[in-house]
Amino acid sequence: MTSDALIKQSLIKNHYLVLRVCPFEPKKINKFLKGQNIGSVVLRAGVKPEEYWEVRNEVEKGLEGNKTVHLFVKDRTAILCEVIFNE
Repeated sequence: MTSDALIKQSLIKNHYLVLRVCPFEPKKINKFLKGQNIGSVVLRAGVKPEEYWEVRNEVEKGLEGNKTVHLFVKDRTAILCEVIFNE
């Protein structure tokens, strides 16, 4: 669920800022993240369990920043988000 407005609702645990929406291409996502001070990625994607670490390692390869992003994937579209705050 996304919104242009910040909504405080008890059912919503995390609030995210969408950084980018793009095709799910791990190498291109990695290139984008390198310029954003990102150091780790929480992969919240529809990735097969046996492919999880391969995809995560490819997305995180060479990242040295101190921020964490959450990567959601739906129908081969990647949504990169940063947690604004959590309840």
